[in-house]
Amino acid sequence: MRRISFALLPVVIAACVAFCGCSQADPTIDVYADVTVLSDELVAVSVRVEASSLPDGEYVPFAFYPPLFSSRETLPVTDGAFAAACPDGFDAGEVLDFRAGGDVAAYAQSGCLLRVCPKRRGGTLSFCFDYTLRVPVNAMRYGRDEFALRLADFLPRLCLFGGEYREYDCLPIGDPFAFDAADYRLRVTHPDGMTLAAPGEVAATEGGATVYLADARDCTLVLLKDPDTAVASDGAFAVTAYARDEAKARSAADLALSSAAYFREKIGAPVRDALTVVVLPFYAGGMEYCGLVYVADSLSASAASACVVHETAHLWWYDSVGFDQVAEPWKDEALAQSCMFAYFCDKLPPFGYTLVESAVAASPAVTDFRRPLSEYGSAADYHRSVYCAAATKLYALRSLGDEKFFGALSDFFADRRGGVAK
Repeated sequence: MRRISFALLPVVIAACVAFCGCSQADPTIDVYADVTVLSDELVAVSVRVEASSLPDGEYVPFAFYPPLFSSRETLPVTDGAFAAACPDGFDAGEVLDFRAGGDVAAYAQSGCLLRVCPKRRGGTLSFCFDYTLRVPVNAMRYGRDEFALRLADFLPRLCLFGGEYREYDCLPIGDPFAFDAADYRLRVTHPDGMTLAAPGEVAATEGGATVYLADARDCTLVLLKDPDTAVASDGAFAVTAYARDEAKARSAADLALSSAAYFREKIGAPVRDALTVVVLPFYAGGMEYCGLVYVADSLSASAASACVVHETAHLWWYDSVGFDQVAEPWKDEALAQSCMFAYFCDKLPPFGYTLVESAVAASPAVTDFRRPLSEYGSAADYHRSVYCAAATKLYALRSLGDEKFFGALSDFFADRRGGVAK
């Protein structure tokens, strides 16, 4: 593996990212869920979370986001983005008939935090939750429209990062998530006429499918109505893309495959050998999940291309290496964005150079991008600081030469692959 001197490595990394060490989580987490799509809007969920070697504490915290969609006041979206996120106005989601069992002695819900008092301590604990979701109409991560039922963040997740409890509110800017990986085993049942888009190993069953997703920080499902599908593979990596338009599905599949091959060569192999890309109505440009990404179908062709490559890069920076996206949101986003710059500057130079120049021009006075999400005043401030200032400062270090630039990134990736950056 290519290496650069210890004297130069901090210069390359610390200029934009300031990483310091890695922690491999000690707890083990297994998630088993039955997901039954009852209709276009109702989903019944029965989930069991088994966890061992949990940290000591009076309670065990889970993140559970669907309750936030029950009112406009708790909806995780800024006023400026509300019209795009809810083009038909606010529609309340509901969590119906929530029940907890297994090793749950008592629980309390506050915002997106579900605090569980366990019946016992030590060993493997089993937390069981049963509920029905009424999924609201919107264009957000979790929601539905005439084409897609988006089940992002619909399962309770242990608030663990680096083996330590991290309790974060769901902020309306950025990606307010920080989780250790779990193994997910899902059985999904859905009506005829719906197509399941899912990450990991998917096997068709009568009336649905099983999904196995290993070492994942989340597990997101999308149910689609009459999508066009495109598949691309180079033997080492495979992409399945879905869209309402055949050309968009094909473009997304081919571009995700090409960029994944580039990143494998430059950085190393990610923890997964497949990616699902869903081009769908979405109020933001794109969104990364483990093994599955969203791309907004309203983007121009050039913006969609940049989005596909950026979200593919998150297989390396978020999926394979975890980051605290609440306290240090610039890290994974600057890495993914700078990798997107590199891909286009090499593969489509005029377009790539334009992307970099536009990002530099958009952030001439930004110097304080190393902020937690709570300190960003607006989505525009966040975008200028993270996707423009932080990313271009990191990418500017490519002037040191590709061997040093990609050597530092590949070394960093190899050291933390499958763990978290702290």
